[in-house]
Amino acid sequence: MKLEFVNPTLKYKNEISQALLEIINIEEVNDPIPGTSNINGYSTIEEWLEFVNKKDIDTVLVPFIQYLVFNENKELVGFLNIRLSLNEHLLNFGGHIGYCVVPKHRRRGYATEMMKRAIKVCKENDINEILMTCKVDNLASEKIILKNNGNFDDIRFDGKSSFKRFWIKL
Repeated sequence: MKLEFVNPTLKYKNEISQALLEIINIEEVNDPIPGTSNINGYSTIEEWLEFVNKKDIDTVLVPFIQYLVFNENKELVGFLNIRLSLNEHLLNFGGHIGYCVVPKHRRRGYATEMMKRAIKVCKENDINEILMTCKVDNLASEKIILKNNGNFDDIRFDGKSSFKRFWIKL
């Protein structure tokens, strides 16, 4: 399986819009969509693109790398976000890596390949212990984390949802 990891640009606006529509139509989205740098919190895709491509990080956020993930047929299959450091919220609930596979592309191994890429990027950025989290009822993500040598740490509650925390030692 060959995936292409690209930086988000206006060139991909239509693909991003279609992927978001599918995610929102399939899932009840009350929280930021994982792996998207909170794309659903922006009024327009252009605003989101400006955010994910800016180089100066304010004091609330951490440095990150945002990818759009395309398959060999040039279809947008997912979003991948790699946080290069953790703030208090990410340490408790978000972790270093967030991803989302577009619903029609799920159960095809894309998330596993996205995790492989994310782990490689973490290594390249001298992150020796990767924190991964998932909601307690997200068995698909938990399975991928465990498949990548994630070791269960604990469960934390953010006032709304419970999150399992795992560490991957490189």
